[in-house]
Amino acid sequence: MLHGESSRTLAASSESADSIISIFATAEALAVTLLGAAIAGAQKYDAGKGLSPMIVRWVKAMQAQEQVHYEYLTKAGAKPLTLTFTVPQNLADITTDSKALLDFEVSAETIFIGAYVAAAGEFANLGQPALAQVACQLAGVESEHRVLANYGRGVVPPNNLAFEKAPFNTVGEAAAQIKSLGLLGTSSPAATLHYADFAPLVDRTGTTTAEPGFGEGLTEEDAARGMADAASMSGSVRDITNIIATAEAMAVTLLGAAIQDAAGYTNADGSKGLAAPFVTVLKAAQSAEQAHYLYLTHSGAEPLTLTFNIPDPKIATDTVTLFKTIETLETAFIATYVAAAREFAAMKNTALVRVALQTGGVEAEHRALARLALGEAVPHNVAFEKAEFKDVGEAAAALKKLGFIGGTGTPVNYNDFAGSVDNVEWPS
Repeated sequence: MLHGESSRTLAASSESADSIISIFATAEALAVTLLGAAIAGAQKYDAGKGLSPMIVRWVKAMQAQEQVHYEYLTKAGAKPLTLTFTVPQNLADITTDSKALLDFEVSAETIFIGAYVAAAGEFANLGQPALAQVACQLAGVESEHRVLANYGRGVVPPNNLAFEKAPFNTVGEAAAQIKSLGLLGTSSPAATLHYADFAPLVDRTGTTTAEPGFGEGLTEEDAARGMADAASMSGSVRDITNIIATAEAMAVTLLGAAIQDAAGYTNADGSKGLAAPFVTVLKAAQSAEQAHYLYLTHSGAEPLTLTFNIPDPKIATDTVTLFKTIETLETAFIATYVAAAREFAAMKNTALVRVALQTGGVEAEHRALARLALGEAVPHNVAFEKAEFKDVGEAAAALKKLGFIGGTGTPVNYNDFAGSVDNVEWPS
Protein backbone atom coordinates (compact mmCIF):
# COMPACT_ATOMS: atom_id res chain seq x y z
CA MET A 1 0.00 0.00 0.00
CA LEU A 2 1.23 3.49 -0.79
CA HIS A 3 2.29 5.73 2.06
CA GLY A 4 -0.47 8.21 2.78
CA GLU A 5 1.34 11.41 1.95
CA SER A 6 2.80 9.92 -1.23
CA SER A 7 -0.62 8.84 -2.49
CA ARG A 8 -2.20 12.18 -1.69
CA THR A 9 0.65 14.12 -3.29
CA LEU A 10 0.43 12.13 -6.51
CA ALA A 11 -3.35 12.32 -6.59
CA ALA A 12 -3.16 16.09 -6.28
CA SER A 13 -0.55 16.45 -9.01
CA SER A 14 -1.19 18.45 -12.13
CA GLU A 15 -1.86 16.85 -15.50
CA SER A 16 1.81 17.32 -16.30
CA ALA A 17 2.86 15.32 -13.24
CA ASP A 18 0.37 12.60 -14.19
CA SER A 19 1.92 12.51 -17.67
CA ILE A 20 5.41 12.15 -16.17
CA ILE A 21 4.53 9.21 -13.92
CA SER A 22 2.65 7.51 -16.77
CA ILE A 23 5.79 7.67 -18.91
CA PHE A 24 7.74 6.14 -16.05
CA ALA A 25 5.17 3.38 -15.60
CA THR A 26 5.66 2.56 -19.29
CA ALA A 27 9.46 2.49 -18.91
CA GLU A 28 9.25 0.29 -15.82
CA ALA A 29 6.88 -2.13 -17.58
CA LEU A 30 9.32 -2.21 -20.51
CA ALA A 31 12.15 -3.09 -18.13
CA VAL A 32 10.13 -5.85 -16.45
CA THR A 33 9.30 -7.29 -19.86
CA LEU A 34 12.76 -7.20 -21.42
CA LEU A 35 14.45 -8.51 -18.28
CA GLY A 36 11.79 -11.21 -18.06
CA ALA A 37 12.54 -12.29 -21.60
CA ALA A 38 16.24 -12.54 -20.75
CA ILE A 39 15.47 -14.66 -17.69
CA ALA A 40 13.11 -16.94 -19.61
CA GLY A 41 15.70 -17.46 -22.35
CA ALA A 42 18.76 -17.53 -20.10
CA GLN A 43 19.91 -20.96 -21.30
CA LYS A 44 19.90 -19.89 -24.95
CA TYR A 45 22.51 -17.16 -24.63
CA ASP A 46 26.00 -17.41 -26.12
CA ALA A 47 25.31 -20.39 -28.38
CA GLY A 48 23.77 -22.45 -25.60
CA LYS A 49 26.32 -21.70 -22.89
CA GLY A 50 23.70 -19.65 -21.09
CA LEU A 51 23.88 -16.61 -18.88
CA SER A 52 26.05 -17.13 -15.80
CA PRO A 53 24.21 -17.88 -12.52
CA MET A 54 25.45 -14.54 -11.16
CA ILE A 55 23.99 -12.58 -14.07
CA VAL A 56 20.68 -14.46 -13.87
CA ARG A 57 20.48 -13.74 -10.14
CA TRP A 58 21.23 -10.06 -10.68
CA VAL A 59 18.77 -9.73 -13.57
CA LYS A 60 16.03 -11.34 -11.47
CA ALA A 61 16.61 -8.79 -8.71
CA MET A 62 16.62 -5.95 -11.24
CA GLN A 63 13.32 -7.18 -12.65
CA ALA A 64 11.79 -7.44 -9.17
CA GLN A 65 12.77 -3.86 -8.40
CA GLU A 66 11.39 -2.54 -11.69
CA GLN A 67 8.14 -4.39 -10.97
CA VAL A 68 7.90 -2.74 -7.54
CA HIS A 69 8.42 0.64 -9.23
CA TYR A 70 5.65 -0.15 -11.73
CA GLU A 71 3.24 -1.18 -8.99
CA TYR A 72 4.04 1.92 -6.96
CA LEU A 73 3.40 4.22 -9.91
CA THR A 74 0.21 2.53 -11.12
CA LYS A 75 -1.28 2.43 -7.62
CA ALA A 76 -0.66 6.17 -7.56
CA GLY A 77 -2.66 6.65 -10.75
CA ALA A 78 -0.11 6.25 -13.56
CA LYS A 79 -1.46 4.80 -16.78
CA PRO A 80 1.18 3.11 -18.97
CA LEU A 81 1.11 4.18 -22.59
CA THR A 82 1.45 0.56 -23.71
CA LEU A 83 2.14 -2.87 -22.22
CA THR A 84 3.21 -4.45 -25.49
CA PHE A 85 6.81 -3.94 -26.57
CA THR A 86 8.96 -4.84 -29.53
CA VAL A 87 12.56 -5.85 -30.05
CA PRO A 88 13.68 -4.30 -33.36
CA GLN A 89 15.87 -6.28 -35.72
CA ASN A 90 18.96 -4.21 -34.90
CA LEU A 91 18.62 -5.18 -31.23
CA ALA A 92 17.74 -8.84 -31.80
CA ASP A 93 21.03 -10.02 -30.29
CA ILE A 94 20.03 -8.76 -26.82
CA THR A 95 17.97 -11.97 -26.60
CA THR A 96 20.86 -14.31 -27.48
CA ASP A 97 24.20 -12.65 -26.69
CA SER A 98 25.21 -11.84 -23.10
CA LYS A 99 27.50 -8.94 -24.02
CA ALA A 100 24.80 -7.39 -26.18
CA LEU A 101 22.32 -7.79 -23.32
CA LEU A 102 24.59 -6.10 -20.79
CA ASP A 103 25.58 -3.37 -23.24
CA PHE A 104 21.89 -2.67 -23.80
CA GLU A 105 21.20 -2.72 -20.06
CA VAL A 106 23.81 -0.01 -19.49
CA SER A 107 22.36 2.10 -22.32
CA ALA A 108 18.78 1.63 -21.11
CA GLU A 109 19.62 2.41 -17.49
CA THR A 110 21.45 5.54 -18.61
CA ILE A 111 18.22 6.68 -20.29
CA PHE A 112 16.15 5.83 -17.21
CA ILE A 113 18.53 7.66 -14.87
CA GLY A 114 18.54 10.70 -17.13
CA ALA A 115 14.75 10.60 -17.23
CA TYR A 116 14.51 10.62 -13.43
CA VAL A 117 16.96 13.53 -13.28
CA ALA A 118 14.73 15.44 -15.69
CA ALA A 119 11.64 14.46 -13.70
CA ALA A 120 13.08 15.82 -10.47
CA GLY A 121 13.60 19.20 -12.10
CA GLU A 122 10.09 19.15 -13.51
CA PHE A 123 8.60 18.15 -10.14
CA ALA A 124 10.47 21.04 -8.52
CA ASN A 125 8.92 23.46 -11.00
CA LEU A 126 5.50 21.94 -10.26
CA GLY A 127 5.95 22.52 -6.53
CA GLN A 128 6.15 18.80 -5.73
CA PRO A 129 9.22 18.27 -3.51
CA ALA A 130 7.99 14.87 -2.32
CA LEU A 131 7.93 13.61 -5.90
CA ALA A 132 11.41 14.98 -6.51
CA GLN A 133 12.55 12.95 -3.53
CA VAL A 134 10.98 9.75 -4.89
CA ALA A 135 12.65 10.41 -8.26
CA CYS A 136 15.99 10.51 -6.43
CA GLN A 137 15.25 7.24 -4.65
CA LEU A 138 14.34 5.56 -7.94
CA ALA A 139 17.29 7.01 -9.86
CA GLY A 140 19.68 5.56 -7.29
CA VAL A 141 18.34 2.05 -7.88
CA GLU A 142 18.67 2.43 -11.65
CA SER A 143 22.26 3.59 -11.05
CA GLU A 144 22.99 0.39 -9.13
CA HIS A 145 21.68 -1.59 -12.08
CA ARG A 146 23.94 0.37 -14.43
CA VAL A 147 27.11 -0.21 -12.45
CA LEU A 148 26.48 -3.94 -12.00
CA ALA A 149 25.80 -4.36 -15.71
CA ASN A 150 29.09 -2.54 -16.28
CA TYR A 151 30.82 -4.96 -13.91
CA GLY A 152 29.19 -7.91 -15.64
CA ARG A 153 30.49 -6.83 -19.03
CA GLY A 154 34.03 -6.33 -17.71
CA VAL A 155 34.31 -2.53 -17.64
CA VAL A 156 37.19 -1.37 -15.41
CA PRO A 157 36.36 0.47 -13.28
CA PRO A 158 32.63 -0.28 -13.40
CA ASN A 159 31.95 2.92 -11.46
CA ASN A 160 33.18 5.08 -14.33
CA LEU A 161 31.16 8.26 -13.81
CA ALA A 162 31.58 11.11 -11.37
CA PHE A 163 28.07 12.36 -12.12
CA GLU A 164 25.25 10.36 -13.67
CA LYS A 165 24.50 11.59 -17.18
CA ALA A 166 21.64 14.07 -17.59
CA PRO A 167 20.95 14.40 -21.32
CA PHE A 168 17.27 15.34 -21.03
CA ASN A 169 15.54 18.56 -20.05
CA THR A 170 12.17 16.86 -19.84
CA VAL A 171 10.86 13.34 -19.32
CA GLY A 172 9.15 13.63 -22.69
CA GLU A 173 12.57 13.80 -24.35
CA ALA A 174 13.52 10.50 -22.70
CA ALA A 175 10.27 8.91 -23.87
CA ALA A 176 11.01 10.06 -27.40
CA GLN A 177 14.43 8.42 -27.27
CA ILE A 178 12.97 5.12 -26.06
CA LYS A 179 10.39 5.28 -28.86
CA SER A 180 13.09 6.04 -31.44
CA LEU A 181 14.82 2.77 -30.51
CA GLY A 182 11.78 0.85 -31.72
CA LEU A 183 10.94 -0.60 -28.31
CA LEU A 184 7.40 0.79 -28.21
CA GLY A 185 6.49 -0.56 -31.62
CA THR A 186 8.27 -1.10 -34.92
CA SER A 187 7.61 -2.77 -38.26
CA SER A 188 8.87 -6.35 -38.69
CA PRO A 189 10.22 -6.70 -35.13
CA ALA A 190 12.52 -9.52 -34.11
CA ALA A 191 10.14 -10.17 -31.21
CA THR A 192 6.90 -8.83 -29.75
CA LEU A 193 6.69 -9.09 -25.97
CA HIS A 194 3.84 -8.58 -23.54
CA TYR A 195 4.28 -7.33 -19.99
CA ALA A 196 1.43 -9.59 -18.84
CA ASP A 197 3.46 -12.67 -19.81
CA PHE A 198 6.33 -11.81 -17.46
CA ALA A 199 4.93 -9.83 -14.52
CA PRO A 200 3.40 -12.90 -12.79
CA LEU A 201 6.79 -14.66 -12.86
CA VAL A 202 8.76 -11.95 -11.03
CA ASP A 203 10.97 -13.41 -8.28
CA ARG A 204 11.41 -10.96 -5.40
CA THR A 205 13.88 -13.11 -3.47
CA GLY A 206 16.77 -11.14 -1.99
CA THR A 207 15.44 -7.64 -2.61
CA THR A 208 13.80 -5.30 -0.12
CA THR A 209 10.58 -4.05 -1.68
CA ALA A 210 9.45 -1.54 0.94
CA GLU A 211 8.04 1.62 -0.62
CA PRO A 212 9.66 5.02 -0.18
CA GLY A 213 9.29 6.82 3.09
CA PHE A 214 9.63 10.54 3.48
CA GLY A 215 11.86 10.76 6.53
CA GLU A 216 10.67 10.06 10.04
CA GLY A 217 7.81 12.39 10.89
CA LEU A 218 7.81 14.08 7.48
CA THR A 219 4.29 14.70 6.24
CA GLU A 220 2.70 16.38 3.26
CA GLU A 221 2.27 19.43 5.47
CA ASP A 222 6.06 19.57 5.94
CA ALA A 223 6.52 19.65 2.16
CA ALA A 224 3.92 22.40 1.82
CA ARG A 225 5.61 24.43 4.54
CA GLY A 226 8.92 23.98 2.77
CA MET A 227 7.47 25.54 -0.37
CA ALA A 228 5.90 28.38 1.59
CA ASP A 229 9.20 29.11 3.31
CA ALA A 230 11.28 28.90 0.13
CA ALA A 231 11.57 32.67 -0.18
CA SER A 232 13.27 32.86 3.20
CA MET A 233 15.54 29.84 2.66
CA SER A 234 18.25 31.48 0.53
CA GLY A 235 20.80 30.82 3.27
CA SER A 236 19.79 27.17 3.36
CA VAL A 237 21.36 26.43 -0.02
CA ARG A 238 24.74 27.33 1.43
CA ASP A 239 24.04 25.37 4.62
CA ILE A 240 23.08 22.28 2.63
CA THR A 241 26.03 22.45 0.25
CA ASN A 242 28.46 23.08 3.12
CA ILE A 243 27.30 19.89 4.82
CA ILE A 244 27.48 17.88 1.61
CA ALA A 245 30.95 19.23 0.84
CA THR A 246 32.03 18.05 4.29
CA ALA A 247 30.68 14.57 3.61
CA GLU A 248 32.46 14.44 0.26
CA ALA A 249 35.75 15.55 1.83
CA MET A 250 35.30 12.84 4.43
CA ALA A 251 34.77 10.24 1.70
CA VAL A 252 37.92 11.35 -0.15
CA THR A 253 39.86 11.09 3.11
CA LEU A 254 38.62 7.71 4.32
CA LEU A 255 38.95 6.13 0.88
CA GLY A 256 42.42 7.63 0.58
CA ALA A 257 43.47 6.04 3.86
CA ALA A 258 42.18 2.65 2.68
CA ILE A 259 43.93 2.90 -0.68
CA GLN A 260 47.19 3.98 0.95
CA ASP A 261 47.18 0.95 3.27
CA ALA A 262 45.57 -1.51 0.82
CA ALA A 263 48.37 -4.05 1.14
CA GLY A 264 47.98 -4.27 4.91
CA TYR A 265 44.34 -5.35 5.07
CA THR A 266 43.42 -8.81 6.30
CA ASN A 267 40.78 -10.61 4.22
CA ALA A 268 38.08 -12.98 5.47
CA ASP A 269 40.16 -16.03 4.42
CA GLY A 270 43.23 -14.78 6.27
CA SER A 271 45.10 -13.59 3.18
CA LYS A 272 46.62 -10.13 3.06
CA GLY A 273 45.86 -7.15 0.88
CA LEU A 274 42.74 -5.74 -0.76
CA ALA A 275 42.02 -7.47 -4.05
CA ALA A 276 43.33 -5.46 -7.01
CA PRO A 277 39.91 -5.09 -8.73
CA PHE A 278 38.45 -3.53 -5.61
CA VAL A 279 41.41 -1.21 -5.14
CA THR A 280 40.58 0.02 -8.65
CA VAL A 281 36.96 0.49 -7.57
CA LEU A 282 38.06 2.42 -4.47
CA LYS A 283 40.33 4.68 -6.52
CA ALA A 284 37.51 5.44 -8.96
CA ALA A 285 35.14 6.08 -6.07
CA GLN A 286 37.63 8.45 -4.45
CA SER A 287 38.06 10.27 -7.75
CA ALA A 288 34.28 10.69 -8.05
CA GLU A 289 33.99 11.97 -4.48
CA GLN A 290 36.79 14.44 -5.20
CA ALA A 291 34.91 15.62 -8.29
CA HIS A 292 31.82 16.17 -6.14
CA TYR A 293 33.85 18.09 -3.56
CA LEU A 294 35.47 20.32 -6.17
CA TYR A 295 32.14 21.01 -7.87
CA LEU A 296 30.63 22.08 -4.55
CA THR A 297 33.55 24.19 -3.35
CA HIS A 298 33.98 25.86 -6.74
CA SER A 299 30.30 26.78 -6.42
CA GLY A 300 30.92 28.44 -3.07
CA ALA A 301 30.46 25.66 -0.51
CA GLU A 302 32.79 25.63 2.50
CA PRO A 303 33.33 22.35 4.38
CA LEU A 304 32.62 22.48 8.09
CA THR A 305 35.86 20.60 8.76
CA LEU A 306 38.59 18.79 6.87
CA THR A 307 39.68 16.63 9.79
CA PHE A 308 37.84 13.38 10.39
CA ASN A 309 38.08 10.36 12.65
CA ILE A 310 38.25 6.60 12.15
CA PRO A 311 36.00 5.43 15.00
CA ASP A 312 36.86 1.72 14.71
CA PRO A 313 40.53 0.81 14.10
CA LYS A 314 39.42 -2.31 12.20
CA ILE A 315 38.19 -0.02 9.39
CA ALA A 316 41.87 0.50 8.57
CA THR A 317 42.95 -3.16 8.84
CA ASP A 318 40.05 -5.55 8.19
CA THR A 319 38.58 -5.93 4.70
CA VAL A 320 35.09 -6.94 5.81
CA THR A 321 34.87 -4.08 8.30
CA LEU A 322 36.06 -1.63 5.63
CA PHE A 323 33.42 -2.57 3.08
CA LYS A 324 30.65 -2.82 5.68
CA THR A 325 31.60 0.70 6.74
CA ILE A 326 31.55 1.89 3.14
CA GLU A 327 28.08 0.36 2.70
CA THR A 328 26.86 2.14 5.84
CA LEU A 329 28.35 5.47 4.84
CA GLU A 330 27.18 5.29 1.24
CA THR A 331 23.66 4.53 2.46
CA ALA A 332 23.89 7.68 4.57
CA PHE A 333 25.31 9.71 1.65
CA ILE A 334 22.49 8.54 -0.64
CA ALA A 335 19.94 9.52 2.00
CA THR A 336 21.65 12.89 2.30
CA TYR A 337 21.21 13.55 -1.41
CA VAL A 338 17.61 12.29 -1.22
CA ALA A 339 16.94 14.88 1.52
CA ALA A 340 18.81 17.54 -0.46
CA ALA A 341 16.70 16.82 -3.54
CA ARG A 342 13.53 17.39 -1.53
CA GLU A 343 14.88 20.57 0.07
CA PHE A 344 16.13 22.02 -3.21
CA ALA A 345 12.80 21.14 -4.87
CA ALA A 346 10.95 22.97 -2.10
CA MET A 347 13.00 26.02 -3.08
CA LYS A 348 12.24 25.33 -6.78
CA ASN A 349 15.99 25.26 -7.43
CA THR A 350 15.86 22.89 -10.40
CA ALA A 351 19.58 23.01 -11.17
CA LEU A 352 20.55 21.80 -7.70
CA VAL A 353 17.78 19.20 -7.66
CA ARG A 354 19.20 17.70 -10.84
CA VAL A 355 22.74 17.69 -9.46
CA ALA A 356 21.52 16.01 -6.27
CA LEU A 357 20.15 13.12 -8.35
CA GLN A 358 23.25 12.90 -10.54
CA THR A 359 25.49 12.72 -7.48
CA GLY A 360 23.24 10.52 -5.35
CA GLY A 361 23.14 7.98 -8.16
CA VAL A 362 26.91 7.69 -8.11
CA GLU A 363 26.84 7.14 -4.34
CA ALA A 364 24.32 4.33 -4.95
CA GLU A 365 26.77 2.72 -7.36
CA HIS A 366 29.41 2.80 -4.64
CA ARG A 367 27.00 1.16 -2.18
CA ALA A 368 26.27 -1.70 -4.56
CA LEU A 369 29.97 -2.29 -5.25
CA ALA A 370 30.76 -2.34 -1.52
CA ARG A 371 28.15 -5.07 -1.13
CA LEU A 372 29.68 -6.90 -4.10
CA ALA A 373 33.07 -6.76 -2.37
CA LEU A 374 31.45 -8.30 0.71
CA GLY A 375 30.31 -11.23 -1.41
CA GLU A 376 26.60 -10.43 -1.21
CA ALA A 377 24.64 -12.53 -3.70
CA VAL A 378 22.41 -9.57 -4.52
CA PRO A 379 24.46 -6.37 -4.23
CA HIS A 380 21.46 -4.29 -5.38
CA ASN A 381 19.00 -5.28 -2.67
CA VAL A 382 16.57 -2.35 -2.44
CA ALA A 383 13.74 -1.23 -4.69
CA PHE A 384 13.92 2.33 -3.34
CA GLU A 385 16.99 4.02 -1.92
CA LYS A 386 16.46 4.79 1.75
CA ALA A 387 15.21 8.20 2.88
CA GLU A 388 16.66 8.22 6.37
CA PHE A 389 16.80 11.96 6.99
CA LYS A 390 14.15 14.64 7.20
CA ASP A 391 16.74 17.19 6.09
CA VAL A 392 20.44 17.41 5.34
CA GLY A 393 21.14 18.72 8.83
CA GLU A 394 20.07 15.37 10.23
CA ALA A 395 22.66 13.70 7.99
CA ALA A 396 25.44 15.79 9.51
CA ALA A 397 24.24 14.85 12.98
CA ALA A 398 24.27 11.17 12.01
CA LEU A 399 27.90 11.33 10.84
CA LYS A 400 28.86 12.95 14.13
CA LYS A 401 26.97 10.28 16.06
CA LEU A 402 28.84 7.56 14.16
CA GLY A 403 32.10 9.16 15.28
CA PHE A 404 33.47 10.18 11.89
CA ILE A 405 33.22 13.90 12.66
CA GLY A 406 34.36 15.23 16.00
CA GLY A 407 34.96 11.72 17.31
CA THR A 408 37.70 10.22 19.43
CA GLY A 409 39.14 7.80 16.88
CA THR A 410 42.33 8.19 14.86
CA PRO A 411 42.29 11.61 13.14
CA VAL A 412 42.80 11.85 9.38
CA ASN A 413 42.91 14.99 7.25
CA TYR A 414 41.58 15.60 3.76
CA ASN A 415 44.69 17.51 2.70
CA ASP A 416 46.84 14.43 3.29
CA PHE A 417 44.99 12.53 0.55
CA ALA A 418 43.46 15.04 -1.89
CA GLY A 419 46.72 15.53 -3.75
CA SER A 420 47.10 11.83 -4.51
CA VAL A 421 43.63 11.21 -5.94
CA ASP A 422 43.86 9.04 -9.04
CA ASN A 423 41.89 11.14 -11.52
CA VAL A 424 40.92 8.45 -13.97
CA GLU A 425 39.60 9.42 -17.38
CA TRP A 426 35.83 9.41 -17.33
CA PRO A 427 34.38 7.96 -20.52
CA SER A 428 32.00 10.25 -22.41
